[in-house]
Amino acid sequence: MRIFILFISIFSLALAGESLIVIGGPSLVNSEKYRYKKDRHDYYWANFVDAAKLQTKVIRKKNNQQKITWLAYHPAYELRSKEEGFNLVDKVEQIAKSLKVDLVWFKNKYGFANTFNAFPKDGIDTFDYFGHSDQHAFLFDYSTTVIMGSACWLHPSDFRLLLPNRIKPNTRSTSWGCFTAKKMSFAWENYFDNKLIGAYGKTNYMKINQGKLPFCNEGWN
Repeated sequence: MRIFILFISIFSLALAGESLIVIGGPSLVNSEKYRYKKDRHDYYWANFVDAAKLQTKVIRKKNNQQKITWLAYHPAYELRSKEEGFNLVDKVEQIAKSLKVDLVWFKNKYGFANTFNAFPKDGIDTFDYFGHSDQHAFLFDYSTTVIMGSACWLHPSDFRLLLPNRIKPNTRSTSWGCFTAKKMSFAWENYFDNKLIGAYGKTNYMKINQGKLPFCNEGWN
């Protein structure tokens, strides 16, 4: 009987999926001075990381044994470290360790794809993206090496790099970036057969320190 119970437990773990949280990079403060004051953002380097922390806690409230992977864009945190005067890469790694999540860094869309594709079929239970975006793409990088531009992104034309059966069709997927609902959500659902919740306008991270996820005044799809 004990052997049977052990077998069932191991089988259940094998079937258990994982939550994937993708973390884009902040812009450089020095780059923001070229924008109109009303459009400036990323004064705080950890907006996306803190949002990922909050979402991790939300997921763990539902299942405290849920396996979670953070997939984070490395170059932006490395470059921003020079402005902040301390190692942000080490800081993010410490935060991930404290939350008992697996942290995987990527440097380009191919590295992102390699990690994404390494999940088993239907292995992603939930998907969250915290980072810059527009209606056309996830902007993993924004305004670091290219002022007011991106050096690393995921456009629907890049979906071909990703295996579409890694995300469960009925799972919850959310982009917490700006304007995703306008075009990106449709392309995502068409490719992955999975609904991607996205914002119609700009998302605001101002209330993260109050324990609230990003909000959008224009609404979500």
